[in-house]
Parts: sequence; structure tokens; C-alpha cells
Amino acid sequence: FLGDEMGQYYHALYLESEGKINLASQEYERAAAQGVSEAAIGRGILAQKDGDKAGAEKWYMEALRLNPESSEARVNLAMLIQET
Repeated sequence: FLGDEMGQYYHALYLESEGKINLASQEYERAAAQGVSEAAIGRGILAQKDGDKAGAEKWYMEALRLNPESSEARVNLAMLIQET
């Protein structure tokens, strides 16, 4: 059985796939606030796609705070830094 926070994360993925980006962002933020590092990465990706590099960096750093071993957050952050 999925916890509420993982349910929010998977709901955010669904919303994003349906093109409902604002709602997906909100769900990612809720799940990240509950400690889901993947949700912080998802929120960072949306910020990066929107051209918000500072926001993307914030969310990737939050993902690393939640899960310091997250290779996905490290790679995304490195790629973001290389873009600048």
C-alpha cells in the first residue's frame, strides 16, 4: 500500500503526462514536503523546462538534502550548472 506522499508523487507524474503542469507542480511540492526526493527532482525538472534555473537548482538541492545518495539529482544539477 502506497503512503500518501508516494501517492502524491505518482499523481504528479500522471498530471504531468496529461499536460497539467501547474497541478503537477503543486503535487510534486506536496510530496517533496513529505520527504519524497523524487518529487523534488520532478519539480526541478519542471522548473528547468520552464527556464527557471534558480528554481531548478533549489529543487535539485532539496532532493539532495532529502536523499544525499540521489544520483539523478546530482546529474540533473550538474547538467544545469553546465548550461550556464
